[in-house]
Amino acid sequence: MDEATFLAIQGMRAARPTKYGGTRTYVLAGLVQYQLCGRRLDSHGVNGRPGYRCRHGHTSARNRPPELAKNVYVREDHLLDDLRTRFPETTDEDGSTIAEYLRTNCLTISCGGPTQEVKPYDPQLIRTAAAEATGGQLLLL
Repeated sequence: MDEATFLAIQGMRAARPTKYGGTRTYVLAGLVQYQLCGRRLDSHGVNGRPGYRCRHGHTSARNRPPELAKNVYVREDHLLDDLRTRFPETTDEDGSTIAEYLRTNCLTISCGGPTQEVKPYDPQLIRTAAAEATGGQLLLL
């Protein structure tokens, strides 16, 4: 899959319907990772606001193993406030300029520890891991 297709699909996943029929946009979709387990956080509403969560691979289909860490929730506005401080040249109202800057420069937000970090990632590694997880097929959820 080429870079343009990958980024287009990431953008399609970023706008998701809410349970009340509206649409919520997650501008940092695919860009937030949890430091403890290395997984990308899922886009998820947190107290009625856009946010992200990591369930560490757990789903509600089975009981949670006792040794599994608790779910992590991070509000998008908190992430954007931190990023606006780090990258003042990317300030805008909705955070789309920051998200584009991170994607263009192959950067990801690593959170869950005492501080949030912005670090480089290799988009090819992400695409390879996704292809291996899906048997080489593209899944649109």
